[in-house]
Amino acid sequence: MILFEYDEEAHINAFREEGRIEGIEKGREEGRIEGIEKGRAEGEVRFAELASKLLGDMRQEDLMRAINDKAYKESLYEEYGIA
Repeated sequence: MILFEYDEEAHINAFREEGRIEGIEKGREEGRIEGIEKGRAEGEVRFAELASKLLGDMRQEDLMRAINDKAYKESLYEEYGIA
């Protein structure tokens, strides 16, 4: 007497689906990490440009304030047209 019937095709399809889902999840995670790294790099370039302009204009105090005050830093980005 057979307790259950083995469906090889269903078994293979289940493994394929599991692999597909794992691949999607891995791709999303890799994309998320890549996006974070890209954002950090762009932020560093943007702040370096602001720092350079502030130092060139002899605005060291504004630069020091921008380091700790996000809202002020954003206003300086606007003032200098740094996107």
